[in-house]
Amino acid sequence: PGIYRDSTILGFGYDPVSDDYKVVTFIDRRDATTAQVFEFRTGSWRESVRIPCPDWHYRERKGTFLDQHLYWIAYRSNVDRFILGFNLSTNEYRKFPLPVYNQSVTWSWLGVTSQKLSITEYEPGEKEIQISVMEKTGSWNKIIKLSVSNFFSVRDRIWDYQVDFVSFTKKNDLVVTFTGYNDNVDAKSKERAKKKVLLYKTGVDTFEQVRFGDSVAGFQFLGEYV
Repeated sequence: PGIYRDSTILGFGYDPVSDDYKVVTFIDRRDATTAQVFEFRTGSWRESVRIPCPDWHYRERKGTFLDQHLYWIAYRSNVDRFILGFNLSTNEYRKFPLPVYNQSVTWSWLGVTSQKLSITEYEPGEKEIQISVMEKTGSWNKIIKLSVSNFFSVRDRIWDYQVDFVSFTKKNDLVVTFTGYNDNVDAKSKERAKKKVLLYKTGVDTFEQVRFGDSVAGFQFLGEYV
């Protein structure tokens, strides 16, 4: 995943206090970042909270919505990582700590499972997927730890598979997209790299391949609605 720095982050969610759907984007200025909120009820944008000189980077452009809040993984430096939360009802922002073990993790994604904010972490060197959920106290509870090798048969392990994206379905199963690389095949071969989508059924601890042909690119968006 890329890291975004400017006014490109966006979020969409429902505010139960005003009974209205809202879109939030952050606009960067030289001396501050300002949250701009579009209210569907009025059909207009309005300026919201101002954050002085944040110098923040973001892991994903699209915010994760849960209970009138939008969340993004944010970075100020390699050692200052946190979750930025924005309350759609109060128009206030707040910084939430990441799990302690996340500080050295290369790839992270936010999601929602069982009505809790979740974070999925993947370190290519370790080839392990770890998933934690945030409790009401703000602490993190690790609920899943999987080795990438568990997803593939012995025959398939000639490929060096790396995780592209991880998402929960509405049934709380796990969708994982992979890209596999094989340096031993002909450089002109289309099989030098291939993609796979696998479904991990958390309730029964089983894996199955999901066949999408060449449409894997759109699966990151689709996975949230399955």
